[in-house]
Amino acid sequence: MTLERGSMTLTAICIVRKTDAGLVGTVVNEFGLRAFDFECKNNKVKVFNVMKPMDRWYIRKVLRADLKVLAADKDVKLGRKRSLDLHLPDSMTLHDRRYGITYSFEQLPEQTAP
Repeated sequence: MTLERGSMTLTAICIVRKTDAGLVGTVVNEFGLRAFDFECKNNKVKVFNVMKPMDRWYIRKVLRADLKVLAADKDVKLGRKRSLDLHLPDSMTLHDRRYGITYSFEQLPEQTAP
């Protein structure tokens, strides 16, 4: 996963698990530090355990709204401020034009044991 805003870039691994109730996930940067965790249930998103530099109410609000679009299991109305590029099955990109944020997701290739 890559999260970009202006000159700031956060590269990380996003681990998502599908449960009966919805999705749960975590975003961990390349140094092993957790950026944030999230939970998507019944079309509601919770963001918690946010790393200190990002732990602001307005950042959590934007993350919740954008993750809601990414985790939707049905068609979602993006409006004029967002666009979603799907390159299924292995990548997708969400552009939040209102805040100038780009989320890029690329599936890791499967590794076989030697």
